[in-house]
Amino acid sequence: RRLAGMKPVRLSSGLVRAVAEELKGLRRRPWKVEGKPKRAAVFVPLCRVRTPESQEAGLEDGEAAILLTVRSHNVSTHKGQVSFPGGHIDAGETPEAAAVRELLEEMWEPSNADCDQQAVEVRRATDPELVAGAPSVFDGPWRGDPASEYPLEFVAALGRLCTLPAATGTMVEPVVGVLAKPMEANVSAQFQVSPREVDEAFALTIRQLLDPELAFKEVLEYDTRRVRGIPASDDEAPAVMSKMAVPVFLGGPARVWGVTAMIIDQVLDKVIVPALAADGQPRTRHELKVRHDDS
Repeated sequence: RRLAGMKPVRLSSGLVRAVAEELKGLRRRPWKVEGKPKRAAVFVPLCRVRTPESQEAGLEDGEAAILLTVRSHNVSTHKGQVSFPGGHIDAGETPEAAAVRELLEEMWEPSNADCDQQAVEVRRATDPELVAGAPSVFDGPWRGDPASEYPLEFVAALGRLCTLPAATGTMVEPVVGVLAKPMEANVSAQFQVSPREVDEAFALTIRQLLDPELAFKEVLEYDTRRVRGIPASDDEAPAVMSKMAVPVFLGGPARVWGVTAMIIDQVLDKVIVPALAADGQPRTRHELKVRHDDS
């Protein structure tokens, strides 16, 4: 639906620079865990998607959005749920490198990708010099990146958000980055997503994510052991349950909830909204209302 009174957000060089600065200044408080839980990284991709509203506003390369995926039913956990590209961090790998690697694997079928070239792309996307120069890529219309052999073309990892626990007890490191290549509304058709991991890819615009009619909170019951980083086991004692209000986002092919919604909530509050103000594109984020089962 059209969002009355909400202008498309331009993913400008100034906004990318402001996002990087907000991430750099973010106080990343360590999450208290017990034992040695598994660690994973996800890539939170700021991108541009062409919509009727962005074209009306004269944004040739589209408006600012966040790329998401719907997980396939072939994966071991979170089947059919909306997520960010991501996976477990390999030994000796940084969260940034793991997040970019997973992005490339999920958006471009690994069997068709050269492993050496993938390693080159990961190094490029996490190289401090390339990351520092990322804002300049958004100065003018996108003309492609001849240095990249991947369909995603220019990718840069800008910085990390605060660690969050998944329902499985895995500690998730969200890495915010940018994709410079503009996308059409049918995101999946532009990439050869890995069917082993992804059913489809889609984007939610910043306008949608800030629309109070498309977001709310619901009360979720959870096992407190998982948030302490204790993985599930077959012989564990009965669960120790608690409740909390967590965000939910609508507007895509499936609702966004769980740790993915919590990451979006964090990136909006701590990074995107203050960065928009710094870039001269101020937006208001309304407090999310709690919906109950009988509402």
